[in-house]
Amino acid sequence: RSLCDWSSDVCSSDLELPQQLKKTNPDWLFLILIMVLGMLTYLRVFYRKNFFQIIAACFNNNLTNQIVRDENLLMQRASVMLNISFSIIAAAFIYLVSIHYEWSLDGMDTGFIRFIFFALVVSAVFTLKFLVLRFCAYLFNLGREMSTYIFNVFIINNLLGLILIPVVALILFGNFPGTSTMIYLALSVAAITYLYRIGRGILIATTYPGFSPFYLFLYLCALEIAPLLVLVRLVSKQ
Repeated sequence: RSLCDWSSDVCSSDLELPQQLKKTNPDWLFLILIMVLGMLTYLRVFYRKNFFQIIAACFNNNLTNQIVRDENLLMQRASVMLNISFSIIAAAFIYLVSIHYEWSLDGMDTGFIRFIFFALVVSAVFTLKFLVLRFCAYLFNLGREMSTYIFNVFIINNLLGLILIPVVALILFGNFPGTSTMIYLALSVAAITYLYRIGRGILIATTYPGFSPFYLFLYLCALEIAPLLVLVRLVSKQ
């Protein structure tokens, strides 16, 4: 056989030629991840007891009630840092989802500004939720019960933030075709934590002497289900 015939067979074989890796994730996102890990390391070293108490409180109602009653300053500091970490990592996850599915945001490219936008949105949503819940507590004289529920919201968010860290890292550095699968798994976990938070909120409401199923239904529709439907609607348009 001639050299030309041999080269033709090689070219028509099933071997795939190396392809250049398409880098879609920016370097600054790596620095964001390092910053979050640094904050968690700081909490792990200097707020060790408070850090593990907050995580344990996600699964222990009695511990949650005790933390709310004690109003420990160190616990509050640890909780604030975990809330900041959640906002950052949640924004990073949403940013990666928007890049993967090529969301078109008017006047906003795929750079750092988009991440800042998502971080501000996440922070604003939960800040607004906190203010509304505080107003409801004042209006209906539910200070202790609402403080417990607000604390539940934030500690479960903290747990979700910890779960999202490896997901963000895998999407950022994995470079594998299963990114969509990772995103769906992360969204499934987020849905489970959301339903778990609602369930714990219902348990807190039933302990109140003047518990009303009707008012609970109104709250779920106005502050839980309606915002979620709006979010789904906005995402479905992308």
